[in-house]
Amino acid sequence: MRSRVRWQLFCASPRETFTRDGQFGCEFPVSGWESKVYSEPNVTIDPSGMIWVTVPGDKEIRSYDSKGKLLRTITGKSVPGVSFDTPMGIAYSAADNQLIVTDLENRVLRVPLAAP
Repeated sequence: MRSRVRWQLFCASPRETFTRDGQFGCEFPVSGWESKVYSEPNVTIDPSGMIWVTVPGDKEIRSYDSKGKLLRTITGKSVPGVSFDTPMGIAYSAADNQLIVTDLENRVLRVPLAAP
């Protein structure tokens, strides 16, 4: 089952998404998102506009551009010094250019975005 990412800066209602200048935002499918316990996705947007999503079922964190093009996939072993199993929550930390991720097994961890 594929669900869709819907990003927003301002929202008039749960179904309508708009940018700051009043234009419709964006919506795109993300494979691996499911509507079941422990597979709910979360989304954050960094200052450059990159959309970061958790995909718990696939055990990945992915980044997309605003049009839905996949830019990067981070797995639990792809960033040195960072290990995760099932990423759940996600937030961006501007103070140190890191993702703060909650993981079902490893609690809270930081993923530096400068890593390849």
